[in-house]
Amino acid sequence: MKVRIKFSKHGAMKFIGHLDTQRYFQKLNRRAGLNVAYSEGFSPHQKMSFAMPLSVGLESEGEYLDLELKDAPSVTDWMGDHMTSDDLVNALNSCGSEGIRITDCVRLPDKADNAMASVRAADYLVRFREGYEPGTDISDLVRDFEDSEEYLIKKPVKKASKPRRKKNDDNEVEAYNEIDLKKLVYELRCVEDGIFIKASAGSKDNIKPDLVIRSLYEKAGIELAPFALVITRLELYTDNMVPLLDAGDAF
Repeated sequence: MKVRIKFSKHGAMKFIGHLDTQRYFQKLNRRAGLNVAYSEGFSPHQKMSFAMPLSVGLESEGEYLDLELKDAPSVTDWMGDHMTSDDLVNALNSCGSEGIRITDCVRLPDKADNAMASVRAADYLVRFREGYEPGTDISDLVRDFEDSEEYLIKKPVKKASKPRRKKNDDNEVEAYNEIDLKKLVYELRCVEDGIFIKASAGSKDNIKPDLVIRSLYEKAGIELAPFALVITRLELYTDNMVPLLDAGDAF
């Protein structure tokens, strides 16, 4: 039985990297008494996969974890063999730490793609850290983006098949790909508490929200200070903009 777990990540836990998040859930699953399936071999590990691990320093309302359980799941002996989605959520939250909260859980079809392979797009909310707000109104830059037929930017890359290269002011060679943000940013608008972005995500075309915002200001000749942005991931989507949670059903 495969389940997909949705969780949020806030506070100090946003500074926990992906490997430590994996270890956290391995311990959490054991404490909650989940009958987790393990791989075979000399070093067995819990069968789990995460959907597009979050960058360190980002908060999220829409993180996903796929977990494989053995036969009919039961959290603990006293709960019996008829565990529901709510039972699983409550069991995990009762053993968890502040900053990570399980918000939902569904059962996946047997042939469902894993969470990592399913991601096609993501929603983000971007705000400016207090004291780091630029003088230029972001709404004007967003309007320029909306009015453009194409919006070419340079996306830095470490490895690429045919990256373009140039020397920067420090005479260092930079590698980058030129991309059109209009094709990869599906929605960009100002909202009451920041800037909302819906952009391509996943293994093929992954657009980070800070790249979008910094590119808007670079077009206006403004360079944002490091750590100026506070970013929260809101949701992850599969094809046709379907949230990952919709791939399964409550049990």
